[in-house]
Amino acid sequence: MRLGISMKKNIKNILIISSANPESGPGVLARDAKNALENDNLNVDVLTLFEVENHSEYKYILKNNKFCLFTYKLYQRLLSIIPKQFGPYFLFYKNENCPPVPSSLVIKSIKREYDLVLIKFWQGMLSYKTVFAIHKKIKCPIFFECVDYGPFAGGCHFPGNCQRYKIGCGKCPAICSSNENDFTHFNFLFRKKVIKEINPLIIANTYMFKWFNQSEIMNGLQHTVSFPIILEDIFKPMDRNLLRIKYCIPENKQFILFFGSQSITDERKGMSFLIEAFDFVSAKLTKDECSKFYLLVAGNESKEILNKLNFEGKGLGFLQTNDLAEIYALSDSFLSPSINDAGPMMVNQSISCGTPVISFEMGTCIDSVKDKNTGFLAPLKDSEAFAECIIKMFRLSPEEKKNMRECCRLEALKTTSKKAYVDSVKKSYNDYNERIRKMI
Repeated sequence: MRLGISMKKNIKNILIISSANPESGPGVLARDAKNALENDNLNVDVLTLFEVENHSEYKYILKNNKFCLFTYKLYQRLLSIIPKQFGPYFLFYKNENCPPVPSSLVIKSIKREYDLVLIKFWQGMLSYKTVFAIHKKIKCPIFFECVDYGPFAGGCHFPGNCQRYKIGCGKCPAICSSNENDFTHFNFLFRKKVIKEINPLIIANTYMFKWFNQSEIMNGLQHTVSFPIILEDIFKPMDRNLLRIKYCIPENKQFILFFGSQSITDERKGMSFLIEAFDFVSAKLTKDECSKFYLLVAGNESKEILNKLNFEGKGLGFLQTNDLAEIYALSDSFLSPSINDAGPMMVNQSISCGTPVISFEMGTCIDSVKDKNTGFLAPLKDSEAFAECIIKMFRLSPEEKKNMRECCRLEALKTTSKKAYVDSVKKSYNDYNERIRKMI
């Protein structure tokens, strides 16, 4: 059969591959996908890097013990030493022929046949060499569910301002290289060859395709717009009056804004633009109007960020999932100042809680906020326009705010709910199947 892919009319057995712990942080995307698909009577395995304690339902490559951890780190140092990096690029390994984990170990962990492979997180586990080995063993469609830009260039996971992915990489700014034939160029050529063989489906948001469509690696591949799965029974609207009491919100504070960041200095997350936007808000509103604002800030540096703003608020630190959902539901708006992000997923979580978003025009907001009545967008890096969006949200009437919150929840159920995710996977599989049949 052409392309070496075995297609079945009806999808039944799915393998989800994710290097991230499916019970922690962003890795829960794999867990939530597994549960949603299994609730639709599909058979789903999750293959992850390390054994997950007390969760025998997950398959894994390495046992979670000191010996395996030591061996894993030693292997990475010996075979995939990465040069010192500069800028917001994030190289996780150096050479496609030296995967972070030997391909043979990954293949050995796959013990059955599947109709579909969904790849989520690659870091520390996969390279294109490994993906090609998986393709040769299973011979079924492989979908890249892109959580960043990693698959499209010669090594980086965020392109920054670099344009070399359009012409084959090399001279990589992440390592201050002046060599056109450095390892990123080799990786680029290697990936291009593998992509031609496995013909994956690329699943991402509209904003990410802006880069993918300009890359020789991915240009011309079948792709589809999709959304992260958000658990709508956790991230949901709640009684805001009760939440105000629980979180001790002062009675005179009528406009609650929520945002979060792990670092003030992370350029991609745009915290400097948000701080500047609040300066514009202070200048444009009266002192009495500003006194109605209350800021809720999550993240390890929440108190440091609050100290840079002329508004009252509370630093929340790191939030557990249920607490995070409550803070979304409590707030009048979630602020997302990221300027170079594949998501962020917090945007979709907020919308699922019925809370409008204010963001720069990028990432998932292109699909989830623009023209959806679920918030306001400002031109990228335009702090004053971001401030105007905050002021516009502040001045909405109670009825307009209520309507926007309802639109948020409806949009979330349509795009990021468990059912929406399952329907998207099935449709993508059928569409891919039909395309392959036409190529035979």
